Amino acid sequence: GLDTIDDLLKSTLDARRLRNEIGAFVEQPGQVAILYSQTSTLQIPPAMFNWERTPYLFDLERTYTASRFLDVKTTFVTERQIEHGKLSDFPVLLIPGVNALPASVEAKIREYVAAGGHVLATPRSLSVDEYNHPRGYLAEFGIRLTSSESLKAVAAGEQEQRYDQTFSRSVSFGRGTAITTTPVPGAPLSSLRQLSIEADRERVELSAYATPVFRYPDGIASLVAAHFGKGTFYYSAVRIEERDYARLLDRIFSD
Repeated sequence: GLDTIDDLLKSTLDARRLRNEIGAFVEQPGQVAILYSQTSTLQIPPAMFNWERTPYLFDLERTYTASRFLDVKTTFVTERQIEHGKLSDFPVLLIPGVNALPASVEAKIREYVAAGGHVLATPRSLSVDEYNHPRGYLAEFGIRLTSSESLKAVAAGEQEQRYDQTFSRSVSFGRGTAITTTPVPGAPLSSLRQLSIEADRERVELSAYATPVFRYPDGIASLVAAHFGKGTFYYSAVRIEERDYARLLDRIFSD
């Protein structure tokens, strides 16, 4: 109706009036980087070859959506860029369910944290190398995965032919029963008060310099902070509800 047209014209005028400010924001360098892992897009079970989205791409999309609520620009960094030292440009790196990663890239991430960088990795991250061989990447930060309870993704519907003549099937990712986790008193991020989780409930054991930040209702750590060198490596053993995920990213960047 006319009201909709009126709102559209007002928004257009505002965009023209603020074009310099909008342009300046776009030109700013990214402050938060999301790891785009080609290895994790290729190292998948054969059953997922025709899936519309794999678990890694699902986590990648969720992380990008949550990061858009930050007051800074978010960008992506590839494995090759990391090997060439690109991480030093960013104060925060997000690792969204990157299951497979070359050892050389993981070593660069450790160097980045030791030099003062901050990392948040989500469930299923850093398990195997590019050859699908199990690696103790998390153990480098004092974290050991002992068990995992996740809702499996379900491929449904008929296969559809894509523009490149290949076929794909739609995939749904379950949420499960919501559970509230609570912070450890005095720990980093404790001002968040609580985080609601949806799925991917892993169990971890901690050693060395890793400490619990949030706990499940039974007291087991659900979010961990490893103080490594001058930086911090956070590992979430749960899939956090989208709004709380955005709150968590905002607090990590602010800190």
